[in-house]
Amino acid sequence: MNRSLLIHLGIALVVLVAVGGGYEIWTARLAAVGARIDNVSAAIGAKEAEIARAKTLRAELPTFTKDETLVSTHTVSKSDIITFLNVLEAAGRFVHASVSILSVTPQKTGPHHFLTVSVKIVGTFDAVMRTVGIIENMPYYITTSSLSLGANSTAKKNSWNAGMTLTVGYTPSTTPAQTQP
Repeated sequence: MNRSLLIHLGIALVVLVAVGGGYEIWTARLAAVGARIDNVSAAIGAKEAEIARAKTLRAELPTFTKDETLVSTHTVSKSDIITFLNVLEAAGRFVHASVSILSVTPQKTGPHHFLTVSVKIVGTFDAVMRTVGIIENMPYYITTSSLSLGANSTAKKNSWNAGMTLTVGYTPSTTPAQTQP
């Protein structure tokens, strides 16, 4: 073989190795960039899903606010406890029974707040039972936890008394919570 042919062969071999090495480096670089593109695409997809969820929640927020307002009309707020207790006492006066508030205790069961209210009702049997019915059917979230009924032996012949323990829905804050998604 001729020396010039060997030089050309050597140069071709060096060029081939250089091109092959460059190709490998370029392929590895493209694979790394592709992986980063996949990661960014996944992050973009997650953000787009989060934005879509936020838009949905933001669109539903007025409905939640209306529902919260409706629910708050059936619970006793911190600022309306005295008014509520006056309404309980007035329920008895309407049917000629005497209603006394014995105790009021705030409670928290899980995320919900309640008031435990102990009430004593005195009057005729009919008046006591009507008062119990009026209290149970008030437009509040009220549950009767206990009820005891008995005739007064020391008072008038036709006098009855009832003891009630009520659990009443309670909103401890004076304003509804506002949340933004």
